[in-house]
Amino acid sequence: MDQSDVARTPSRRSVLAGGSGAALGISTLALPSAAAAATGSPAPTQGSWVDTGYFSSGTTGTVYGVTFDGTRFIVGGSNGKYYYSDGTDTSSWTAVQTTADDEGYHLASDGSTLIVADENNGAVYRVDNAFSGSTSLTGAQELGLDAFFVTYVSGGPDNRSVWVVGLDNKDAYYSADGESWTAISQHPFNGSSYLFGLAYDASQTVNSKYYALGFNGDTFRQTDDLSKAWTNMSATGLPDDPRHLAYDGSSTLVVVDALNVAANSVPYRSTDGGANWSAATTAISGRYECVIHTGSSFVALGSPGGNNSGTTANVIESSDGDTWTDMSTGDVDNDVFSNRSSAAFGGGRIVASTGSKVLVY
Repeated sequence: MDQSDVARTPSRRSVLAGGSGAALGISTLALPSAAAAATGSPAPTQGSWVDTGYFSSGTTGTVYGVTFDGTRFIVGGSNGKYYYSDGTDTSSWTAVQTTADDEGYHLASDGSTLIVADENNGAVYRVDNAFSGSTSLTGAQELGLDAFFVTYVSGGPDNRSVWVVGLDNKDAYYSADGESWTAISQHPFNGSSYLFGLAYDASQTVNSKYYALGFNGDTFRQTDDLSKAWTNMSATGLPDDPRHLAYDGSSTLVVVDALNVAANSVPYRSTDGGANWSAATTAISGRYECVIHTGSSFVALGSPGGNNSGTTANVIESSDGDTWTDMSTGDVDNDVFSNRSSAAFGGGRIVASTGSKVLVY
């Protein structure tokens, strides 16, 4: 493990209060008296990355997680700061300073509630109304452990929609409302690995599946219900240290191999539910830290060198996960996407954070 991944090595904190599967209480957090609005760069021209400008001014601090709540983009920052766009107009952002000393590393939203998984301060935060108006951060769910991962799954079995978080003690929890959390008793990796990615296949009316990606090559699992046992897929060809999982919603899964510091990694794909994986046949090699699906294509973001080296970001795109083309155009020549980077798609645009700035495509 290289130095850029030391921050992801889990620390040991207190165990969960209330025991496995207990519903934990919400503590109230006060709001600031006002939010600050600011305008950045113009909206991007299609086919080019544009620096929003607002986050590069040096006044916002470090930026981490990005999500789209169905209406606007939300960016998580350091020291309790969050930012949301004016709808899909990414030239205008509003800042919210909360009293929580949290870091907005990982975000997921269902359109009305935002879940924030803090990787450093041992908490999973629940935010009502997605920072709408003056009712911003209303509660925090203290799970007592750092959270490495959060995702929102819409339309799961029996039409249940849930958030899922992965914690640094290798536990995983799910919640229908972001307020009461239940342990996944039949852990996908039996408590031997961290949950670093999860996707849901709702394309089939029968036997739809959850897919789970582990940390440090602990293979790949699937189940048809979070409360049931997980099947250990053979995952032939899966790289040793996959990070981040994306799914096109019908047949293709893609992972990126972020721990490959030799700068010769490419995305890997599976078209059979994770049983077999193969490296992309056409792709620009590099160290990819994030991969998303936009509804029509996969997009992987990273750097051209190992250990996040270089000064120009690598961004590639693929419709099938196998043949990739370069989309590193525009304002990606002065920064790279690191292990704190995040990206989200919505309203026809991709918004991605590098840690020091936010770029829009």
